[in-house]
Formats: sequence, C-alpha cells, structure tokens
Amino acid sequence: MSWNAYHPIIFLPEKIRNYIQSEANYLYADLKNNQNTTTLIPADKPKFLGHKIHALEHANPKWYSELYHGHAHFRRDRSLNALDRIRNLEDKIFYEFKHKKSEQEYVYVVSKKNKRGKYRQKPKVKQILKPLIKSRYGYDLLYREFILERLTKGYKQDNYLVPPNDEVVDYFSSKTIEEKFDSTAAE
Repeated sequence: MSWNAYHPIIFLPEKIRNYIQSEANYLYADLKNNQNTTTLIPADKPKFLGHKIHALEHANPKWYSELYHGHAHFRRDRSLNALDRIRNLEDKIFYEFKHKKSEQEYVYVVSKKNKRGKYRQKPKVKQILKPLIKSRYGYDLLYREFILERLTKGYKQDNYLVPPNDEVVDYFSSKTIEEKFDSTAAE
C-alpha cells in the first residue's frame, strides 16, 4: 500500500509526519487567531445623517480565503477540527458514501372542486433522490493535500517566499512511494 493524502499521516515516517504536524500547528494557530472582524465607520459619501459603513478590521489568512473561495460551503469550524486532528495524529482515512437509490413518495395534489363543492385529492408519484453525502473526513483530505503542497512546492507569506522543505520533497520524489512505504513498514 502506498501513502497518499487519502490516508492518515500516522502511516508516514516520523520525520515527515513531524513536518506535516508542525505545518498543521501553524495553520491551526493562524486560522484560530485571525478571523474577519468588521467595524462601523462614517461613510465617505454619506447618503443620510449618521450614515456608516462596515470596514474590515482584521482579515482571514490569505491561504484560508483562497480555500474558502475555491470550495462551495466551506466551513471554518470544520477546517479547525481537521487541522486539530492532523496536528494531534487523529486524522482519519477519507472515504465516500454513495447516495441510495431513488425512492418513490406519494404526494397528494389537490384538484378542482367536485360536484358537492369539496376538493378531491389525487395521489401522484414523485421521485425523490436521497442526498449525496460527499464524504467523511473530506476536510482532513483537503488539508493533508494542502499541507503537502505547501511543503513540496513552497509558498508566499507576507511578501516572503518560503522554500519547499527539502526532506519532504526528497521523500516524495526520489523513490517510488511504494518502496518507501514498504521500507518504513519493515522498521
């Protein structure tokens, strides 16, 4: 079995795991301490007496904003939970659920009045699809991929370029992952 971001980091060698944990610690603290907050300030062009507008006082981290805008229904609390699981080696394997087959449900549609002045109800069959539950631990997968990308490609932070981590890059590029996994499992 070869390691990929679908699997928990516990299956990685300790050295690589520590790099991922320390990056998760940083991201967790950064996200926990930096949240969008707004304040009311007088408007530049007031339309009425006492006109005020919202101004951003503190912003989310840039990396979080990019993730937020790249995914529908992205949630901060789930992000914090996933990062907390990764930094405490409690992250889980990613797996998907498929939706169940559609079910039939009878819906009563009210028709016109009959001769006696009462409404008749006709049963009508309606197909209902069960919602697709996308995944369990999808945020864990997303953040493992994100951290791995930051460690292997580097990133820009506060106008500084943070270079890739050479040990992580060497681990994931020099040998095939299967060979490395087999060698670490033998130890």
